[in-house]
Amino acid sequence: AHGVTACNVWFYSPDDINIGGATNNCNAVRFISNGALNMEINGCGRQVGIGTTPLGAVFWEGSISSRLQVSSSGGDSSISIIRNHSLYGPNLILARNGGDIGTNTLANAGEGVGGINYQANDGSKYVQVAAIDATLGSVASASCMSGLLTFRTAAPSNGSPTERMRITEYGKVGIGTTVPASKLN
Repeated sequence: AHGVTACNVWFYSPDDINIGGATNNCNAVRFISNGALNMEINGCGRQVGIGTTPLGAVFWEGSISSRLQVSSSGGDSSISIIRNHSLYGPNLILARNGGDIGTNTLANAGEGVGGINYQANDGSKYVQVAAIDATLGSVASASCMSGLLTFRTAAPSNGSPTERMRITEYGKVGIGTTVPASKLN
């Protein structure tokens, strides 16, 4: 509402509520206050930017984009997960499905499940500096999934993360080896 100091918009419907353009164009929905962009939902890439317009394919040296981007110049460019009034704390779940969206399809042994990737901007693009990856182990069957974790860091000489440590599906830890022979190798 133009010229009004405060405005509340409420939606109530027993049916779905659609917001955005009615065409096949790349329309965006923007949430703006005090002239500043707070959030944008990009219609083409189906991306959400909080504090930013979605940056597009800038990660992994320009080849990958993400669906949710949070950006700020201060210490508040974080994502918080809080669980209240519970015996247990919150969880961040990275899950893998072997099929299309909406299916329950067995993921294959040896496939990546998810990871945490750390990247820094080199002045022109974001480049990987370290990563923690989870991979399905040798067993992938109904109600039984084995897994392993790998930890990678980039040396100052090449900037490409290399595996430095692995925890196997058998609980063996290898530092400097991908096939640890004992509990700590």
